Amino acid sequence: MNINRKYNRRSKSKSQPTLRQLECREKMAMAVHFLNPLRVLLDTAYNISSQSKRPQGYHGAVSHLISYALRGDYPNLAIDFSRVVLSKGRLMRAYAAQASIDGDLLTVNWFYAEAPYAWSDDEAVVVLYNEEKDIFLVLRRKAERQNAGLRVSLPTEFVGCTVHAYLFFLSRTGKDSSLSVYLKPVLQDGAAVPAPDAVGVGIQRELTDCLTNQ
Repeated sequence: MNINRKYNRRSKSKSQPTLRQLECREKMAMAVHFLNPLRVLLDTAYNISSQSKRPQGYHGAVSHLISYALRGDYPNLAIDFSRVVLSKGRLMRAYAAQASIDGDLLTVNWFYAEAPYAWSDDEAVVVLYNEEKDIFLVLRRKAERQNAGLRVSLPTEFVGCTVHAYLFFLSRTGKDSSLSVYLKPVLQDGAAVPAPDAVGVGIQRELTDCLTNQ
């Protein structure tokens, strides 16, 4: 017995995408292009809570970038690097952090004091983004929180360029992380001009008060 069924296929829409749709597509494309090279790292570091209903890992970072780290109006959109977040977690973030580049030598410093969720053996992770060449460099296993700083020789691709830097901590087990902190050493004619900590003035006093009141 032959049974013939007719299916009503939905015809493709011939209408042009709206301006809002084009804007959303462009924002998604920009976020994915920027963060995709860090996908594996983000799946580990961007960890809000196991009970959170918000997107986590890579998808959480993409969602945050689209919502908070894009400036301008379509089609003139740009990433605000200072508002990009690469990690979230329960660990205490870096305080009074600064970065500078002298030639090919990168120096990153931060304030260290023993405190809950600021374990001495937390791994310091530094992520560098070369704006001119659109490439990342991830520095891992170079220092622990207790070292209060690190120095690393950079590859030639990062010398003399504008480099955006992010610092955060991962626990020894790799199961928890801190909020990332944005740093920006700006290179002008080969000279380094270290930018101030993105958090602002008074951060060391804030941490000292926090530790004193515990």
